[in-house]
Amino acid sequence: MKLFFTSVLCALIFVSFSCSNNKDLSKYDNTRLPVGPLQYQALEDWDLGTPDNFMRLEQFQIQDNSELAVYFLPGEAGSVDANIARWKKQFLANEARKVVFEKKYNYKSIPLTKIMIEGDYKEMVNPFDPSSEKKIKDSWAMFAVVAELEEGKWFFKALGPKEELLSSQEDIDEFVSTFRI
Repeated sequence: MKLFFTSVLCALIFVSFSCSNNKDLSKYDNTRLPVGPLQYQALEDWDLGTPDNFMRLEQFQIQDNSELAVYFLPGEAGSVDANIARWKKQFLANEARKVVFEKKYNYKSIPLTKIMIEGDYKEMVNPFDPSSEKKIKDSWAMFAVVAELEEGKWFFKALGPKEELLSSQEDIDEFVSTFRI
């Protein structure tokens, strides 16, 4: 647990430092947002919101009830496999849960892992308290992309009602195509 909080603190310091050195781009310019050495471009119709918690670097509203959150974990913290296993557990283990796809590949020399999960989602009222109340959201989906770089891992996680997220999948793929280092 101490390692987790140390990693989170390091991530916050790293992100604060990397974003503060870029005077040309505003954090609130949703057409081009810097995140350390990884650059990406948000779609014009996505609204940049205020992150819901301290772990999120950025947060976009991609449709009425769907959002995409950006996270960074430095170094070896937060393995891809451990996060995927945790994300799968966020969906009820019933007939509705399905891993639509899970794929690893390189894009512009960036190792990426993509996954899409659908089913009944267990939303935690307080995500930092494992015993907190959970709200069940029927027929939801998660589309996540992990970019693994030397400095750490960037996590891009879209979550929302299944139909909304399925209709946003091409937009999310377009967003991923803007990644560069």
